[in-house]
Amino acid sequence: MPGKITKLGGFYNAPGYCTEFMHIFLASDLKESRLVAEDTDEIEVVRVPLSKIPGMIEKGEICDAKSVAGLLMGLGSKDR
Repeated sequence: MPGKITKLGGFYNAPGYCTEFMHIFLASDLKESRLVAEDTDEIEVVRVPLSKIPGMIEKGEICDAKSVAGLLMGLGSKDR
């Protein structure tokens, strides 16, 4: 559960094709809490040091566009 949520910005998911706009938020001051829902049964939390994220993006280990954009916006944020 986040103690603080900061809006970092956003982007159009597929400009020229649709008007879907993705909003990017940074959650900080996190406190562990259990999710209770059927669709979370297969979710595994993997902790990764922030310093490893650019390399993971470069190697294609993180490759979906919204995750790459959000992570890079978060890494560039002064409010981390």
